[in-house]
Amino acid sequence: MGMFKMLSGGGGSSFRPIEDTRNPNPLCYRILSVWEYRGWLVVRIKYPNCTNFEGEKILVYRGMTENQLRKKNGIDPHFHEDLLLVARFQPTELGERLAKKFVITTAQQIT
Repeated sequence: MGMFKMLSGGGGSSFRPIEDTRNPNPLCYRILSVWEYRGWLVVRIKYPNCTNFEGEKILVYRGMTENQLRKKNGIDPHFHEDLLLVARFQPTELGERLAKKFVITTAQQIT
């Protein structure tokens, strides 16, 4: 999924990989905050290589504890069938409040 840039000069051209700064590196992150409620987590994470929203993401997990999250080898903010990530919110103060409201409302309805 990497991007390549064509370089020309002299007698030919060559390709050099360019880092895609839109996609966060799931192995390079810092957990900024974790909020836990009835088996749900709202996590604010910063991916330093990512440029959109200054690399911050707000992720919502179901069925995971903070301890389990911190033991993971990587945290990919994209949805996968085998993961417990159920929602993402815009990484703003409003987004964080909405994520918590979503968790409280949903946890009360389905648990």
